[in-house]
This record gives sequence, C-alpha cells and structure tokens, in this order.
Amino acid sequence: MENAAFDVNPDAIEYEAQKMMQSSQMSLAQYGNADLAGQAVVFEVVVNAVKEKKDATLDDEWVKNYSNGAQATVAEFLDAQKKEMQEQREQNEHAVELNDLISTAMENAAFDVNPDAIEYEAQKMMQSSQMSLAQYGSTASIWTATSP
Repeated sequence: MENAAFDVNPDAIEYEAQKMMQSSQMSLAQYGNADLAGQAVVFEVVVNAVKEKKDATLDDEWVKNYSNGAQATVAEFLDAQKKEMQEQREQNEHAVELNDLISTAMENAAFDVNPDAIEYEAQKMMQSSQMSLAQYGSTASIWTATSP
C-alpha cells in the first residue's frame, strides 16, 4: 500500500482526535458488557510517516513511472493518451451507430411468432428453474402458491 500524503494541520488533528474520543465514548457507553460500559479508553497509535503534499510535475521521470516504461518522454505519453482517447471516441461513435441501427430495425420489424416456439421456450425456462430450485432443496410449488 502506498503512503498517502497529508497536509499537517494541528487544529484539524486535535478536532479529529476529539471526534474519535466522543465516538468511542458513545459506543462504549452502549457496549453490551456491563463491566466495560462507560469506562475510559486509551488508544495507542503509531504514525508511520508524515509527508508534505507535493503537486506532480509532468516530466519524463513521471511519465516513465506512470506508464511503467511504456512511454519514455512527455511527448510520447501525450501522443499515447491522444491516440487512446481517439480510439475510445471511435468505439463510442460506432456503438451509438450500432444501437441506433438496431433500434430502428426493431421499431420497423414485423414478424409472426410460432406458438409452438413460445411453448417450447417456456418449458425450457420452467425446467431450468425447477433444476435450480432442486439444487437448493426447493420446488416451484412453494413459489407459485397463491395467498388467500
């Protein structure tokens, strides 16, 4: 896990510590064990690091780290980002066109459905559901029973 960078504000730390203490006291007051309910609590905390927040600089070193060596310079990185965004845009445009085409086809389609095909599909769905219910020790009659 990477270490996070924090701006250190002593007032904010004190405020958060007080909130934690109040929260702990409230939860301890409601604690189920009567011997421990309402007792004072001391928390020991280890601070592993305090770092100053620094803005990232877009330079070749950052690019190498961020891209895991896929790009070596800022120019290569920006070209790769531009290419990736263009490819994504083209894919999105194609998906919209395809969706519009399918929607138009569905709106204008007229077809007859064979009643035997409907019955066949309904039976397949029922058998699949019964097999799933059987795996859990249940039956369809439990689920299809009507209430009074």
